[in-house]
Amino acid sequence: FFNALGQLSGVALIAVAFLVSSRDEPVWDKHAGFYVAVALPCLVGLALSTVLAAAASLTKPARATVAVECAYQNPGIATVVALSMFDGDKASRAVGVPLYYGFIEAVFIGLYLVGMWKAGWLLAPPDASVHSVLLWNWQEKGREGVE
Repeated sequence: FFNALGQLSGVALIAVAFLVSSRDEPVWDKHAGFYVAVALPCLVGLALSTVLAAAASLTKPARATVAVECAYQNPGIATVVALSMFDGDKASRAVGVPLYYGFIEAVFIGLYLVGMWKAGWLLAPPDASVHSVLLWNWQEKGREGVE
C-alpha cells in the first residue's frame, strides 16, 4: 500500500511541477546554456565516477553502481523546495531545473545502464531478456541456486 502511495505521490509531484513550470517560465523555452548547465552534472557524474571507481579497482558491477549513485539526485526534494521558496515567475523558473534534471537523469542513467548491461558490466547476463532483467533479482545472493 505504502509503495503505491509513494509512487502516486511522485507522479502527482511531477504533474504539479510540470504545470507550475509551464505557466510563466516553461522549461521548453530556455536558452541552450540552461539545458547544457543542468544536464552537465549528471553526465559528468556518470563518466567521472565510472573512471574513479575503475581506478579504485572496483568490480564492473560495483563501478556501475557507484556511477548511478553519484549521478542520481532526487529531483522531488528540489521540486518541493522550489515550490515552497518561490512564488509566481520565480517558482516557475526554479521548478524547471529539477523537472528537466529528472528527465535528463531518466534518459542518461537509463541509457548508461542499458549500455553497461549489454557490455556485461552488470550482474544480469547481457543475453538475458529485458523482461527478466527488470523482474529478476540478479544480486549475487538472489542468484544462489539458480545456475
